[in-house]
Amino acid sequence: MGARESKVTGPDGKVYSVMCQSDGLMEYKDEKVQIKVDNRGRPGFLEQVFGTIVLGVTGANTDAMKAK
Repeated sequence: MGARESKVTGPDGKVYSVMCQSDGLMEYKDEKVQIKVDNRGRPGFLEQVFGTIVLGVTGANTDAMKAK
């Protein structure tokens, strides 16, 4: 659900800027450079939002139980 920017610095000091989907795989290769960006397995934006909500609710319930 959107691209992420990754910056890769090579041994020669050159900086490469790579755009890749938040859940995608990008590979680039030429004679001198090989770059691989793997964002698969990372939670997407909506998963992060829902996870935060669930953790917030769970944390609130835990605190309420401790107060009793």
